[in-house]
Amino acid sequence: TLFWIDRGVDSGDIWDQRGFDINESDVAASIYEKIEMLSLEMLKENIPNLEKGNIHRHKQYSEKANYWRKRTHKDGEIDWRMSCKRIFDLVRALSAPYIGAHCIYKKKETKIWEVEFILDEDVDEYSNIEPGKVMSIESNHLIIKTGDGLVKIINHEFERLPCVGEYL
Repeated sequence: TLFWIDRGVDSGDIWDQRGFDINESDVAASIYEKIEMLSLEMLKENIPNLEKGNIHRHKQYSEKANYWRKRTHKDGEIDWRMSCKRIFDLVRALSAPYIGAHCIYKKKETKIWEVEFILDEDVDEYSNIEPGKVMSIESNHLIIKTGDGLVKIINHEFERLPCVGEYL
């Protein structure tokens, strides 16, 4: 969105606005790249009109605006009771250039940079297991029980890997 700066918070008149798709493979950095490319395109198209004073402004309607509190560090903590999809999306959203999602293991915060779903037809087999349990380890990747299935932690910063059977 390109908008006029005024005294409010992002409340000035809009002069151009475009959308784009966010795919399952997108992470914070790839979304930034999409925003950067689209912003450059919008500026190239709009600067000549701005220089001529020929910009069509559209008023924003504050009653349709969304406001969200400032995100806190705690918002980035993985709650293993969440669904696989929710954990996957949280990790993607907080990936670089952001600070990363994290979990607590042995009272220490550990960054989790990438996870993937494990599609398992036998998910009912795990239904009585408490979320957060390390189910297995495959060459530095941890398989963790979640609220509705299993995720594989692909990229992490564990100083020492948890053992199978431990909880995060």
